[in-house]
Amino acid sequence: MMQVPLRRLAQTFALDSTQLAAQWLDFRDRARYHAGIKECTNLQAWQAALLETRQRPETNARHPQTALASALARYAATSISDSGIERLFSRSDACIPQSAHGLSSHAESIRVTLLKLKQSDFLELAPAFSATWQQWFRHSVRQGSFARIDKHRPKPTKETGSEGKSTHQSFLKKRKAALSVALEKQPQNPIDWDPENLPIGAWTDGHEKEAEFQDLKKRKRQMEALWAGSLLEEEVSLQLLVDASAEQKKMDISRRKRRRQEAQVKERISAGEVPRCCDFAGMTIYVQDADRTPGMDEQMRRCNWSFTDDAAAACDVFLHNMVGMGSLPSVVVWAAALQGAWVLLPEWACKDAEHYEGPCIKFVPAVTTKRWFWISPAFSGERPDVAECLRQAASRQGSKWTMIDDVEAWALRKQAAQEKQNSAAVIALVTDEETTQFQDVPHVFGASGFFSFACKVDSSRSRLALAGQ
Repeated sequence: MMQVPLRRLAQTFALDSTQLAAQWLDFRDRARYHAGIKECTNLQAWQAALLETRQRPETNARHPQTALASALARYAATSISDSGIERLFSRSDACIPQSAHGLSSHAESIRVTLLKLKQSDFLELAPAFSATWQQWFRHSVRQGSFARIDKHRPKPTKETGSEGKSTHQSFLKKRKAALSVALEKQPQNPIDWDPENLPIGAWTDGHEKEAEFQDLKKRKRQMEALWAGSLLEEEVSLQLLVDASAEQKKMDISRRKRRRQEAQVKERISAGEVPRCCDFAGMTIYVQDADRTPGMDEQMRRCNWSFTDDAAAACDVFLHNMVGMGSLPSVVVWAAALQGAWVLLPEWACKDAEHYEGPCIKFVPAVTTKRWFWISPAFSGERPDVAECLRQAASRQGSKWTMIDDVEAWALRKQAAQEKQNSAAVIALVTDEETTQFQDVPHVFGASGFFSFACKVDSSRSRLALAGQ
């Protein structure tokens, strides 16, 4: 009768099933003896049986217990739980600070009980709290002394007096007796909990969701047992193998994706190599007149730079006072991203590359990807600077962007691209209010969505600020 559970335990805990079965039979009677005379729990009975044998060297040599002790240690660390209890523990753990994790079980129970109360409950119970405290804790220190009247008087024993002090052993005894009575009163025909046989309204959507959750959880536990080698041969079905294989592939894909994202985060955070001023000799630099300094003008003469304050013009480097990209004027962000330019602080022009500690952003040239785009008249009226920046970027030599002025021509081009499964090559820029009109058409964006889709940062060559910039 116990062969299958013992085999499963041995397989799960990597024990010898023959040794475990033999030791279980050897110590079973002693465990029953301790359970009968001590009225203790099952775990305590087995622990007492092993302990009394371990205390006698000769007896311990004749009755080995290595496999049984290992399984019993796992049993002592196992508890029964369900999804509801787990959710409640998680919810209460989020409300209890780290400093209170060492409280006793009684104090923690009181804290959790108080956490469940609402503001209205506190207002209702406040008078009761005050009255209870005044009744039992009126004085912080008891005053005066009183002669004891219980000296030399008989006290009720725990067995004869029902009002005696309750102990852990008496609690276990009462619980065991109550369980025996409940089992005797249990009906012979158990209740049918099939939802189809329950009264109307007894089985709610909440019950259905919980049943589905429990089925899914049970299936996952079966897969984990299969991967750990804890299932017996007769418990492994073909469908379980198929589901476990599919779940393993899904976990592998998720693991690879997570590692790739972690590598990308490390790559973005790591400091890229800052370009030197001489690397841009003879090139055009964007800088506002208010940011120009004598040191920058001196560097301009040495490197043969040409300055401009027109962000839409062709530039190789954008110098601008910023605290991250969010503080750049929008047209400057668009111009730098479309051209694939560098964005640095103005102080870069006055320092050596190894001494520059500010942000260094390098964009991937957006116009090198072949695209057709249309700008709505409403967006051109709302943001004429961005629209003009896009037109100039598309008209430059080497650009693979083509601007379509007519929406009907754009729609025909979009349809042809969809037939060739290249819908992303035809995009549109509209106002935020117009996006609802094109919600069924792919790749029609507002300003932020268009920028995020078409313009990318070269993370391998960029870096964040290193000195709190």
